[in-house]
This record gives sequence, C-alpha cells and structure tokens, in this order.
Amino acid sequence: MLEALIEHGADVNALEGSSGQTPLIFASALNRAAAAAHLLEHGAEPGLSTTVVNLQEQGELDRAANQRQNEVLDAIREASGSVTPTQVQAALVRLEGVARGDENTVPAILGCVESYCTLGEISQVFRN
Repeated sequence: MLEALIEHGADVNALEGSSGQTPLIFASALNRAAAAAHLLEHGAEPGLSTTVVNLQEQGELDRAANQRQNEVLDAIREASGSVTPTQVQAALVRLEGVARGDENTVPAILGCVESYCTLGEISQVFRN
C-alpha cells in the first residue's frame, strides 16, 4: 500500500493534520522498519521538525473517544428502530471472518453498510 501511495504522488513528508506527525514518525513509532526504510529511500526527512506527541497516550485518548462515539451510535441506532447494536455487531463479525479467509470481502462490506455500520467500524475490522 505504501509503495502504491508513493508511486501515485503521496508526499512522504506530509504532516498529519491533528498531531503534525510525518509518515516516517508513524512508521517508527509502530515498529514498521520496512516502511520506514521505504520512506527514507523515497526522500523522507528524518530531521523534519514536528509536534511532540506521546503516541501511547494519544492511542488511549483515541480509544476512549471511539468508545464514546460507539455509545452515541448505538443510542441513535436504537432510537431510529432501523437496526439494533446486535445486528451491527453480527455484520462486523461476519466481515471479520471473511477478511481472515480468502473470500471476496465486498458482499460482507455491503452487509455492514446495510446494517448501518460506520466506515470507522468497517475499517477497524481490517486493522485488527
């Protein structure tokens, strides 16, 4: 994925919006040596000045915010009467099973969309 992004013109020194971190900092913080090497080969500047961020602390804050968002989403879904949190979870579990195998994920993604899963919820399945 990284190679394709660079090939299509992604800026290897772009600063992430909320924290001002570069792709190289993220690769290093996440122990992605191959990604860091690839970024450096394509002009990433290791000395680029950025905002200091405690990534572990930021991750904890992100998880807490995600939990609050999920609680709000569940309340909205229940109030709308169109879908229950159980239906959402079942669609996400189905997607996870498909993603771990070799089936086409598109039908499972469509099932998630039809169950009103958010893009963030669907994306998290693939991150896990």
